[in-house]
Amino acid sequence: MKKALISISALLLSLASVSALATTAIDRTTTESSTLNNVMSDTAITAAVKAKYLNDPKINGLDIHIETINGKVTLTGVVPSGEIHEKAILIAKATDGVKDVISKLEIRP
Repeated sequence: MKKALISISALLLSLASVSALATTAIDRTTTESSTLNNVMSDTAITAAVKAKYLNDPKINGLDIHIETINGKVTLTGVVPSGEIHEKAILIAKATDGVKDVISKLEIRP
C-alpha cells in the first residue's frame, strides 16, 4: 500500500511537471506568434503608407522613409513644403493599423 501511494505521488508529480512545461511552451509560442504578427502588421502598414505616397501626384514617395514599430509610424526624409509635410502625416494617420505618427520630416523648398 505504501509503495502504491509513493508511485501515485511520483506519477502526480511527473504530470504536474509535464503540465508546467507544456504551459511554458504554449506561452512562449504565443509570445513568439504575437511578435511575428506585430512584425507582419508593421510591414503591411509600412507598405500601405508607402503605396499611398507613391500613388499621390504631389508626394515624392521615394523621398520619405517609413519605419513602423507596433503600429507607430515614424516618417523621415525631405519634403518641399509645409503643405506636403502635413499631407504626408494625414495620409499615414488615415492608414489602417496606424496608432500614431511621428514626423521627423525636413522641409526644404
